[in-house]
Amino acid sequence: MKSNDNIVIMSLPEQFDVRSIPSVEDCWGKTVLKKPDVIGVDCGNLRFIDSSAIGTLVKFYNISLSHNIEMYLFDLNSPLTRILDITKISKLISVISKDDFIQRYGL
Repeated sequence: MKSNDNIVIMSLPEQFDVRSIPSVEDCWGKTVLKKPDVIGVDCGNLRFIDSSAIGTLVKFYNISLSHNIEMYLFDLNSPLTRILDITKISKLISVISKDDFIQRYGL
C-alpha cells in the first residue's frame, strides 16, 4: 500500500478469488480508516478474478461512496477489462490507465 497525502494506492494480488478476499478486505479496511479522498486499486499484477472477487469490488465501491472516497481501478490488462465491461462493473467503478492515474494524482 502506498499513500501520498489523501491518496492511497492498494494493490490486488495476482489471483483475486474467494481465497484471497479476506486479506484484500483487511487491506481495504485499513485503507478506508486512513480517510483518503482517493483510493487507487492497482491491478497491474492481477491475472485472474472470480465472481466473488467482482462482488467484493462492488462492495468496495459502495463503501467508498458512503465515505465520499473516489475509487479507481487502474492498470488492468485487456482480458480483465473485457470481463469488467461484460459484467457492467466498469459502468460503476472508474477504470483508467496507470498513466492517467499517475498524471491525475502524481503517484
